[in-house]
Amino acid sequence: MENDWRLAGNEKLFRGAVFERKTYTQWSPTWDHDHCSFCWAEFVEDGSPEHEAGTFHEGYSTPGPPSQPREDYYWVCTPCFDDFRAHLGWKLRPEIADGT
Repeated sequence: MENDWRLAGNEKLFRGAVFERKTYTQWSPTWDHDHCSFCWAEFVEDGSPEHEAGTFHEGYSTPGPPSQPREDYYWVCTPCFDDFRAHLGWKLRPEIADGT
């Protein structure tokens, strides 16, 4: 796991992060997609003209850093979330509310 190229530069940034499972929506009329912070897969709105095979329209998001505090700043696709959840100690927002 430690040699996985997707962790480069991400392990420290995302350790212990809290995510929320969401449907992707573009946050600005001029910003039509985002990328998985780990594998760089594209997120686009479902039904978008840019929606092609291999793009995601839902996944896991977390707010940005203090300099970019916007909700849904970082996105992680389901395969990467499943691969790194235990290794990086990620939680889902409802789990925090439940105390688990």
